Amino acid sequence: MIDNKKIPTTLGVIIIIIFAATVGMMVWRYEASRQMIEQTQMTYNTNNSASTQSLTVEEKSKNVNTTNNESESIEWNTFINDKYKFEIQYPSNFLYAEHSGDEVIHQPDVEYIINLGAPMEKVEGNNSSHIADNNFLMYIINSKNSFDDYIKNAKLTSGAVENSFESIGTSRIGNFTSKIVKTCDMGGNCNKDTFFTDGKYIYFIRLSQYFTLKNASDKKTVERILSSLKFIR
Repeated sequence: MIDNKKIPTTLGVIIIIIFAATVGMMVWRYEASRQMIEQTQMTYNTNNSASTQSLTVEEKSKNVNTTNNESESIEWNTFINDKYKFEIQYPSNFLYAEHSGDEVIHQPDVEYIINLGAPMEKVEGNNSSHIADNNFLMYIINSKNSFDDYIKNAKLTSGAVENSFESIGTSRIGNFTSKIVKTCDMGGNCNKDTFFTDGKYIYFIRLSQYFTLKNASDKKTVERILSSLKFIR
């Protein structure tokens, strides 16, 4: 009788250990992803002209005059990356930062990140030169996995620790067809994520908190940044 009672107890302990290990792995993957995002929220020079970063990437910028929906004249800059052969426009009152792959914790496949966004004090009233959370992020990834496998892994990771990973359509970025995904974290902040590949790299673009933004002009700004992305190969 005593031996019969010990069997389910032993199995229960094994199940608890397996469950704890699974949860621990999910938390670790979530923290790794969160650290990659947070690492892009660095302190930058508040000067409107972008400062040169100490990377092996040559960059240039030129000014473009335009008018926003509030009938105010605003200057847009064009950022050109000669190494990865792309250009992108952003408002001159935005900050930008670049990161090389070795700066990204737990993400060895990520070769390059560019982060564009308004200074945090302009969004939240804080005395800080950090880029605000509702920003534009682009990751250039040299993955050993295929594009489809990368999307599957992203979905598994997101689904395990976040509220949702919902495919909402496709779009064209230059000559490439991209997959658009809505991801929501546990805090209820929802991002618009875009994935595509050129055969060599996988590109992951996040419009942070896009579906949470209350100001329509903020959405239009990040959408315009995305639509301005061009490859110059």
